[in-house]
Amino acid sequence: MHQKAWAEAINRAYDAGIFIVTAAGNNYGNMPTRKIVYPAGFDRVVAACGVQAIKGSGYTPYADLALTLMAGNYGPPNKAKYALAAFTPNVPWARINSGAIVDFDGGGTSSATPQVAATAALWIAKNRKKLEKYDHLWQRIEATRAALFSSADAPGAEHYGNGVLKANGALAVAPAKASRLKKRRRDKAGWSIVKLFGGFSAAGSEKTRKIEVEMLDIELAQLAQRIPELAELVGDADEPDDDGAILSQIAEILQNETDVSETLRGVLKRATPQKPEHVPEDSEVDRGLLADQRLENALDPPVAQPTHRNLRIYSSDPAATTIAGNRELAQTVVSLPWSPIARGPIDEYLEIIDIDPASGACYAPADLNHPAILAQDGLEPSESDPRFHQQMVYAVARKTIGHFEEALGRVALWSAKLVRRDGKYDDRFVRRLRIYPHALREANAYYSPSKKALLFGYFTEPEGMERGLAPNSTVFTCLSYDIIAHETSHALLDGLHPRFAEAGSDMRAFHEAFSDMVALFQHFTHHDALRDSIRRSETKTNFDHMLTSLAVQFGRSLEGRSALRSALGRRWDERLGKDVPMTVLNTQSEPHERGAVLVAAVFDAFLDIYQRRSADLMRIATGGTGVMPDGEMPPDLVNRLAREASKTAGHILRMVIRALDYCPPVDITFGDYLRAMITGDLDLAPVDSYDYRTSVVSAFRNRGIHPDNVTSISPDSLRWESPEIRDFDLLPFIEDNFLNEKNFKWTLESDRLEAYRGSKSAAGKLNLWLKKVFGERPNGHEECLHLGFSLERKPETRPLGQEGKLSPFEVHSVRPARRIDTSDQEQLDIIIEITQKMDCQER
Repeated sequence: MHQKAWAEAINRAYDAGIFIVTAAGNNYGNMPTRKIVYPAGFDRVVAACGVQAIKGSGYTPYADLALTLMAGNYGPPNKAKYALAAFTPNVPWARINSGAIVDFDGGGTSSATPQVAATAALWIAKNRKKLEKYDHLWQRIEATRAALFSSADAPGAEHYGNGVLKANGALAVAPAKASRLKKRRRDKAGWSIVKLFGGFSAAGSEKTRKIEVEMLDIELAQLAQRIPELAELVGDADEPDDDGAILSQIAEILQNETDVSETLRGVLKRATPQKPEHVPEDSEVDRGLLADQRLENALDPPVAQPTHRNLRIYSSDPAATTIAGNRELAQTVVSLPWSPIARGPIDEYLEIIDIDPASGACYAPADLNHPAILAQDGLEPSESDPRFHQQMVYAVARKTIGHFEEALGRVALWSAKLVRRDGKYDDRFVRRLRIYPHALREANAYYSPSKKALLFGYFTEPEGMERGLAPNSTVFTCLSYDIIAHETSHALLDGLHPRFAEAGSDMRAFHEAFSDMVALFQHFTHHDALRDSIRRSETKTNFDHMLTSLAVQFGRSLEGRSALRSALGRRWDERLGKDVPMTVLNTQSEPHERGAVLVAAVFDAFLDIYQRRSADLMRIATGGTGVMPDGEMPPDLVNRLAREASKTAGHILRMVIRALDYCPPVDITFGDYLRAMITGDLDLAPVDSYDYRTSVVSAFRNRGIHPDNVTSISPDSLRWESPEIRDFDLLPFIEDNFLNEKNFKWTLESDRLEAYRGSKSAAGKLNLWLKKVFGERPNGHEECLHLGFSLERKPETRPLGQEGKLSPFEVHSVRPARRIDTSDQEQLDIIIEITQKMDCQER
């Protein structure tokens, strides 16, 4: 719940005479904070802290414990005035989903809370008649507080607030006289920024000033919850900041934080005493507005906001580092668009949570905004540093998201979370995908649709030395570029359409193949690794094994495979104990093996296009013989071949992703996917000067992948055609609802929550519009069946004698497909020129 909503609810409860107790909060190693958290931080709430009993007598704080032990929050002093401690851990606790079973394993301030609440309830029940005589309901709360606080043991201790709860002692205390009870001040979502700023007032009407001050106050409170130093500083402030000392410290703490609003920065700057280094006493400079601005710029010149954030990663996985001279293939630097990022890392799309249940550990979150980390392109790649593990999963997942958004022309969304309300399920927007780098101690990693999270495992390989690894080495799936990209692609697919997760004839195989293709072709965006792979390649027109394999270290650890999977259409043969070539689709039944055929087909097309694009370079380099001389390949030729490979891979990757917009919403077959790839590419580039589509069709045909119900397998015949329905036009509905950006806007610059709401609203409108239009047409019902859906509630048998039944149709989302119009040759030439300068794919 939002802090402001919490404050309002607590104030209403207080006025109604409702006594509220909440947990003070827990931490590991005092991270993310050891201070009392909200809603326990409100004055009208009793915060339940923790205390441990010493055998015999005495107490010890349930706080400041070892990193592997959960501890309770406490302080600062001004919040401790409303706190009370109770015993934890090892208290009676009902086992989850088994209310009749009670274990003695209750831990955390959550187990201290019911002890305080139960004592308060008993006291209120005992003294109910006396309490009813009070004139005001809030007096009942204050009387209850007074009884609990005055009877507590060890009062005044920093960790216990008012002391340790003594239930029998509290029950012996009589209700206080009404004249001795004082009403608590109303709770607010912050610490009164007016008080701290010594009379700050915003411009505008009184209502505007009040709203702005309140928003700044809330922002400061939210920042303080994440930044312990700020919580301690502001939480202890009881007096106006007359000399600006507190403001100066706040400004210093927040100066390197990226998620601070410009309004708050401006207020801090205006309210903090400014001390110029030197201003001439007898200056004759005009003291007008322009001169003041020039002086301010001279003393504090503006600094341009960065455009990109560079982070180091393993370009495949740590296995490549074990081979001498493999640095280019082992490590690389990815460049991500600059965006606000908090410790974790946490940004608009992702939230990295590094809790290791198997080890009972919680690792400190990485601060990618730290000056030392920014200065060296992120943390040094390391298998032993959990912070680098966090950086690795963040960087690769963020890169994968970027490729999806570039190909589809809109911001990416995660699948909505289903929430049950009043017996019905409703969708809830999911802003961030959670990533757990050390979630499992097993050889596995997966995307959880229910948790909206990626969970990565790690395991020890006892036979590591026999398989090219160190003895008893630990393999972290969160350090494999391919596994991270693969699992992120699963999450993005789930966010694209809810029915993509349903099992069909090829759906599981398609999921695995698609995620592998995204991971594979992202290899070719790492230019250093790409150049090194071409330089090492024996055939001079192919690529090194490390570049065409997926999850090498993971594959080696599993029965000594060369890699988990390969782009070259190979599979692991248990009988032979080695990788063997795969044949065609109709010889494979296992989903991963069927998916590998699709990956191999797309990679075959890529190789064919790349070799044709680079044929002229090879002719020039070999003097027309086509045979490269012995020795190292010339560096300039390596660079040009790498450029052609990168451009080709980039276009294939965009074809692979863009095809999703042209796929059926459920039960995709490999043949459907081929048609979707061809249709999407035809829409983008009607002129196929490099025969991309011909290569794709040929590669699919060679691997035994054929679409159903087509007369010939050629690019033109595979393009999806519009349905043959007379006088039916979607354009009026589209113009009314989607072309007007006020109604629906979903671009690369859109707010993701607004895009989600707009898409959901548009889906509802489209559903009603289709029902209305086809319901009013003479042959509307038959036309709907022709399109593949039914208007009736009862399922109907499909026409033409096909097996299966049709249910009433659904419209899950409406997504814009934004494409550059390349039909104008002059416009196309300009686009090519610009993109060539940016070293991008010119199509």
